[in-house]
Amino acid sequence: MKNLTNNQIMKSMRSEHKMSNIELAGLIGAQVNTVKNWLKDPQSNGFRPAPDHAIRCLIYALHLRELGVDPVELKSPDMEVTPPSCSAPTK
Repeated sequence: MKNLTNNQIMKSMRSEHKMSNIELAGLIGAQVNTVKNWLKDPQSNGFRPAPDHAIRCLIYALHLRELGVDPVELKSPDMEVTPPSCSAPTK
């Protein structure tokens, strides 16, 4: 099995779920330009490696959607649960 980079995983998930850069950025709490840099060709100017926490946030956000919870609003009509933030880990 081929080891994929975080950037390749993000591209694949974005394509599979038919998301725009704006939608993807909103789901994970990132700036749109940051997401664009993660999705660029690795040989191009401005390319940046996507961090692990961005992939985790995207996975969690997509799971929340499947459960009927709006990951941006972080609540569902029948639940008053506030999940933890998907911000970058602190050192």
